[in-house]
Amino acid sequence: MGKILKNLLFILFLLLVNVGIVWFVGSLVAEKVFWEKIKKDADDRKTIVVNKTEQIVVENNNPPLSKITEKILPGVVKIFFLDERATGNGKMKFPRLELSGVIVSGDGLICTILPEQKLSRQRIEVLLSDGRIFTTNEYFEDKFNGLLFIKIDVDNLPAIPFADVETLANGEYLIGVGTDYAPFSHVFSTVLVKKYVYDFSVKNRNFLFSDENSEFYILDKKMADDFLGGVGVNFNGFLVGLIGKRDGEATFLVPVKNIKMSLDKLIKESKIVYPRLGVYYLMLDEILKMENGLPVSEGAMIYVPSGKSSLAMMAGSAGRQAGLLYGDIILAVNDHKVNSKNPLGSVLSKFKKGDEVVLKVLRGKEEVSLKVKLL
Repeated sequence: MGKILKNLLFILFLLLVNVGIVWFVGSLVAEKVFWEKIKKDADDRKTIVVNKTEQIVVENNNPPLSKITEKILPGVVKIFFLDERATGNGKMKFPRLELSGVIVSGDGLICTILPEQKLSRQRIEVLLSDGRIFTTNEYFEDKFNGLLFIKIDVDNLPAIPFADVETLANGEYLIGVGTDYAPFSHVFSTVLVKKYVYDFSVKNRNFLFSDENSEFYILDKKMADDFLGGVGVNFNGFLVGLIGKRDGEATFLVPVKNIKMSLDKLIKESKIVYPRLGVYYLMLDEILKMENGLPVSEGAMIYVPSGKSSLAMMAGSAGRQAGLLYGDIILAVNDHKVNSKNPLGSVLSKFKKGDEVVLKVLRGKEEVSLKVKLL
């Protein structure tokens, strides 16, 4: 019996040894396969040092950063707004304002951010990346989107292609490109899309205006003035927006869909005109509903911080003529609901000046319909 037990133990020992050998060899093979995969993944990715503090890893199936910038740089220009001043040598032109801009059509149409300073048909100089300078006083203001389109007399310009996307993802990296002067050069930065906002006032109000767009992207950092009016492009070299700044706030991005919308109007109508309702408002949400005991969490409530109803609607505005009252909540314009995905300004932009629409309004606890002709 003892001999049989010893044989069984010996056989068990041999089995364990064989299992151990198989496990050891298998682990070596698995480890080799694992590290080969890691190496392959590393080879398929490339770390690009953008500046001293930032690195981005991009897939090799995208063009290298140098190739992206080579593609877009000819389309990014410098813009000077000139003033004439009397000097001992007679009248001389001095730059009153400098912006970056982007070529949006090959026949000489440039787009940039609308300056805060009022324009008065002064002369504008556009410096192209190839050194050519063009002077013009032909421009088109888009006060709804906060854009300025400048026309120069030249053809066959290299326009940056528009990205075929309606939205950007929070956390998405972009390349910001602006311009410097003396000598002319391009400046670069990586920027992160911090978040999309539907209630952003470029003029730094804590309430909104129906005749201004409120849909923008907030970027993760403030940027130098060299980037004002410059472009945000994705890593495929497509334009996704224009860079703007607001005092005391992070840099924002005007979405490419806003640029497309105004460019289409300009091409089709030779002007940029959006319908005007002329009211100030707050976009409602769940927090405002809970904190103020409001009956709804969506819609645009006629409002100004002072509480003065006379200031909530512009004199002679379409809203005042339609009979809107302070505190009214606009729920819809025709069949278009007003909510965080469709702010009032964006909904109104779907119509044209002179269109007659019906406003669905919550007044107290009663829903009323108001006809209005947009001005």
